[in-house]
Amino acid sequence: MDLLLQIEDIIENNGSDFELSKLFKQYIKEYKESLPELFKENQGKDFLVKHTKQLDSIITLMYKTVLRRLFGNFLPMRSQIPIAIIALGSYGREQLCVHSDIDLLIVYEKVEGYNSELIIEKLFYLALDAGMKLGHRVHEVRDLFKAANEDITIRTSLMEARLITGSPFIWHATQRELNRVRTYKQKEFILEKIEEAQIRRKKYPISMQPNIKEGVGGLRDAQLIFWVAKTIYNVNSSKDLSGKVFTEEEYREFRVALELLYRVRSALHLITGKQEDKLLLEHIPQVSKMLGFKNQMKFASKVLQAGWRINNFTQIFVKKMVRPFIVEQSYITKFRHNRIQKGIYLLDDRVFASYNLKPLPITELLEILIKLPDRDYRFDAGFLNQFTY
Repeated sequence: MDLLLQIEDIIENNGSDFELSKLFKQYIKEYKESLPELFKENQGKDFLVKHTKQLDSIITLMYKTVLRRLFGNFLPMRSQIPIAIIALGSYGREQLCVHSDIDLLIVYEKVEGYNSELIIEKLFYLALDAGMKLGHRVHEVRDLFKAANEDITIRTSLMEARLITGSPFIWHATQRELNRVRTYKQKEFILEKIEEAQIRRKKYPISMQPNIKEGVGGLRDAQLIFWVAKTIYNVNSSKDLSGKVFTEEEYREFRVALELLYRVRSALHLITGKQEDKLLLEHIPQVSKMLGFKNQMKFASKVLQAGWRINNFTQIFVKKMVRPFIVEQSYITKFRHNRIQKGIYLLDDRVFASYNLKPLPITELLEILIKLPDRDYRFDAGFLNQFTY
């Protein structure tokens, strides 16, 4: 029997909440069992988007079921009920992996005649009893700004908010608050996110068994690009900066690398049956076969190359975007006194290159390095840009 008819049958016969949750649990179980076949047809971002859309439909149906249960045949219009159900984090980005937590934000207003708290409570009980892995927050619209600025994790997740279902009026009010959050103390937020990334990159360094999500050149680095871009430019996608911050070709190379990591991470989740984000050597044979690679060494090499590409792209273009926030007037004078040649500088054992400098031949870059005194140097993102692009 069709799921909708089964739900209606339970409600009409005054069935229990347990019966409804059991019905949804079985439906979700059957859907999860179909994911390997779906992955064969749609890999990478397409697979993640399809998975996200299916979860959207399940959560929407759960919400409708709760409303039908509470209001009976006198169901108000969706826009009248002062609740918005919003996806956050990777779910909001439509990049939710198979065994990742489903992050939800429920935003509501207290309106006489609608017991919003009861509706929200019933929805969560139904979802949890059906076996969904939820991470959730509940706020009144007026509390969002305060909550976001008390915790950087909350503020970050709100940047990727996406409406699933509910009142368009509450969603519009939420968007106004989110824009207030975005423009508040931008410099402090960006610098804190960069510091957070540096700590994470030390914890998960470059490895022959890379952490696809948290490691250097992993998905978190790609997300950092978006968080910074969203804060400064209010874009909806990193792609919106093509032709402005980076070229179309630079973005295309980054996107190809990112697509491979999406495929690898999804395969890891499906193979292990859990939230496994580390490409261990023992997983390489199965993952490479699942992704259509005949040569395991070539597959492993492609993954490491993708990490290198994402790592460089992140370092170069995050620095390019945040320069106005971190440049100090005193440094301008120091750079002038420590110029090696036009656009190239050496300061505190770090080699810098202006982003406005046209790409130099690799031979000229090597000659610059050879002429430097023999000691350890670090290289700024601008100089890395010369070698990468």
